[in-house]
Amino acid sequence: MSDKDSNHPDHHGKPDLVQIVEKSFGVRFSTLMWWFVAVILLAGVAFLFKDNDPTAPIGQPPVSGPKSESGSPRTGDRANTSLALKGLNTGTLENFVIHKQPMAVPEFKFLREDQTETSLRDFKGKVVLLNIWATWCAPCRHEMPSLDRVHKELGQDGQFVVLAVSIDRSGFAKPRQFFDEIGIKNLTLYLDPTGGRAARKIAGFGMPTTLLIDREGRELGRLIGPAEWDAPEAKRLIRAALGHKQVSALSRIAPFGTVKKTQ
Repeated sequence: MSDKDSNHPDHHGKPDLVQIVEKSFGVRFSTLMWWFVAVILLAGVAFLFKDNDPTAPIGQPPVSGPKSESGSPRTGDRANTSLALKGLNTGTLENFVIHKQPMAVPEFKFLREDQTETSLRDFKGKVVLLNIWATWCAPCRHEMPSLDRVHKELGQDGQFVVLAVSIDRSGFAKPRQFFDEIGIKNLTLYLDPTGGRAARKIAGFGMPTTLLIDREGRELGRLIGPAEWDAPEAKRLIRAALGHKQVSALSRIAPFGTVKKTQ
């Protein structure tokens, strides 16, 4: 054995790649230390891929949620419903922020007018448009009628609901008067009895704050400020969250060279 080898007794037996790395960085680790590094790297790789669906096509997000009788996930139950909303925050919703991944919504309780408690958990299974508002908020007065209309139009089958939760500290009297004055007919009146804890829980730093929540109770996106919620672009966004297929204007154009038959 040469003097060089005897100075570094752990040199032999190491893989060539390990020796190259050691020479490149001018350091030398024991074999035990390299095993420790390898274990850490493998653990990191396992963590990154722990939620991947090996059966999903490349580039397609994993599918989760309830399954059909055949065992395959139902349409609209994708883990990343946010992908379906991409590019739909236009027009009146240009400031609507779509999350890259659905986010957990903190649990909080609010009251019905009969003083019974409810919470977001009671609406799981529905797509929810949670609107935090107050009677002293002028933009809230402006947008509330559109929330009333979209609740009626898209909520007829029970799969979608607008939850308008007031944070007025004086109880139900003023919010009820507010609803009556502007002609709200379809929304149920809810109240945060703490006078603002709901807004703080969801980090609502402006009035109104509106969250779009999926069937699993996760936040898909939010808007701080008013919008026309029954505008075509707003209804497209909600329908995408419901899992409805969007029909683009281009799909309605006849292919080049074809002639539409007339009656």
